[in-house]
Amino acid sequence: MSEHKSHKVKLENIPKDKVICHLSNRSDNVKVLLWALAAALLFTKNYVLAVLIGFYAFVYTFSTEKKLFEGFEKFLTVYNDPNGEYCELIYLSEVEGWEYRITDKGDKLIFYLADGEKYRIDTNVDRKIYTYLRQVLPEKERRKKKES
Repeated sequence: MSEHKSHKVKLENIPKDKVICHLSNRSDNVKVLLWALAAALLFTKNYVLAVLIGFYAFVYTFSTEKKLFEGFEKFLTVYNDPNGEYCELIYLSEVEGWEYRITDKGDKLIFYLADGEKYRIDTNVDRKIYTYLRQVLPEKERRKKKES
């Protein structure tokens, strides 16, 4: 077996590069929607509900953001360490193929690495990741249909 560059690394050892795709536990669209809903409820004089939604919007906006995935031009990172000290670093040059599967239990992502190794992501998979992979590795996509 040959040595792979893809491996678990400490966060401070991630190579510096421009982020193409970023996925976290908070969405800007949800923030805007919550604040707009709270404002709309104020205008309709539904103050109790406006305060409740406004409070939730405040907590959601200022809570700690947790990175889940970042895609770069030459590699991607998966943040799945519960302690937040490490991440999986996967170099795109080592990806021989990938699958994005839509299932009833949630979306899944499978990377086929060199020497037949597989890396699977079953949680926090978002359509943004699929769009990113179609951008950087379109010729290596293996599966394009829904799985039951």
